[in-house]
Amino acid sequence: MPDPPTSACLSGVPLEGHLEVYPEWVEAGDSVSVHITVTNLDLNCAQGPFDIELVDDSGALWWPRKDMDYGCSGCGYIIQNGALKIYAGKTMSEWTDFNNIGQATTLYLKVGGKPLASAKINIKQNGPVNASMECKPAIVPLDGSTTCTVYFELKSADTVTLNLEEVDFGGKKVWPNGPSSVTVNKQTVILTPTNMQEDLTITLDINKEFVNYYLDYPLLNYGYKMTKYSYLIVAKISDGLRVSDVVQLSDPVNVQTFEDKARKAYGIAKTIKSAYDDAKSGIIGILETVTVKGGKELAWILHYHTLLEDQETPNNNIIGG
Repeated sequence: MPDPPTSACLSGVPLEGHLEVYPEWVEAGDSVSVHITVTNLDLNCAQGPFDIELVDDSGALWWPRKDMDYGCSGCGYIIQNGALKIYAGKTMSEWTDFNNIGQATTLYLKVGGKPLASAKINIKQNGPVNASMECKPAIVPLDGSTTCTVYFELKSADTVTLNLEEVDFGGKKVWPNGPSSVTVNKQTVILTPTNMQEDLTITLDINKEFVNYYLDYPLLNYGYKMTKYSYLIVAKISDGLRVSDVVQLSDPVNVQTFEDKARKAYGIAKTIKSAYDDAKSGIIGILETVTVKGGKELAWILHYHTLLEDQETPNNNIIGG
């Protein structure tokens, strides 16, 4: 018997969620696995679709990828476009992995905006210094910026000198020898028994220069293609210290209309081409030469639109993590 209409079953939304992190403690730079479950306690009604999100303290989305489907009707649940539909009495069960964990983080499971569960990722730091990093804002619009502050605290009576060696964004090195839109206020900190706390800042301007450097396509601005995802920012410091935080890029305007139109145009061109071989040079030639910019955009869409997808972890929403 099919589930009753969801609209008749919304009162109370009897859902129960649970998160488990494995292992409970990790060394900085290691990976964790997270088990996510949601149970529909109503034995008579399906629930949803409701947005489902695994976010951190700052609200950056870690899971799911909104362009990926999870579950199946036979499994008792399905997640499409980031929304969960769960059938009567069923339990959603999903595993996801996160790599290059650089600091302690609390994850929150939300369904329909309501927190159902939380779990903490704990980091071991065995050296003489505790280090952490926080990026603000964590939700960054294109052409906006975020500043990541790296905090250091001395745990011993020794004098320790630390140097910032590298900054990675979404799995790609962006400092040093990267775009000028990534700057640091200082590279070296010195901790002593009389100066036990220090910090340094890393500022990332998510402008056209940064986007083109990251995508390795300097001709045009394709920043909108980056806004579906969150990105791991990693600061690598001397003595093996590594800290990280996650930011999510947001799109201030819907500029993907051109890509939709270009794909449609390409589809029409392929249809015509297959039916009329003599149109090969004409139709395709027109598409490629209407304008220099239009031709280059179309070429990029057709040949390079998988660039980000090639860098993604298969089932989470964090590039580089």
